[in-house]
Amino acid sequence: SYALHDPCATPTFLSAGGGLYSSRLDMQRFLACLAADAAPVLKPGSLATMLENQLAVGKALQFPLWQMPNTGFGLGFALKFQGTKLQHYYWGGLAGTHSWVRPDGLCGLAMTQLMPAFWHPFSQEFQQLAWRQFATAQPPHLARG
Repeated sequence: SYALHDPCATPTFLSAGGGLYSSRLDMQRFLACLAADAAPVLKPGSLATMLENQLAVGKALQFPLWQMPNTGFGLGFALKFQGTKLQHYYWGGLAGTHSWVRPDGLCGLAMTQLMPAFWHPFSQEFQQLAWRQFATAQPPHLARG
């Protein structure tokens, strides 16, 4: 039998995202909030601070199994750059969760529940398909104003 983890139990191992629980709908709402400059969750200007690259100039990320070119880290997100311009920011989870937000407001969420890592080829494919589909569409929050 499979025992479910009690989200209210005291964790036995502390980690940055360990034990974080959310539903698809809550994550979708959170991403929409970020896409709208994080209002009303964060103070004005907080998201801009979070999206500043914290890596030293000239430093790049290198992991044993993969490279992450043009990637920096802000306060809470990985940052993907095209030259010096922020292309999108993103984060992933161990169980196949991957989310991203573009500065123009387009955001995406993939929740696969596939272990052991968050960066599967289909995460990139989903992102590319979404970007292609909405290449000419204006995000709703920008179209209103």
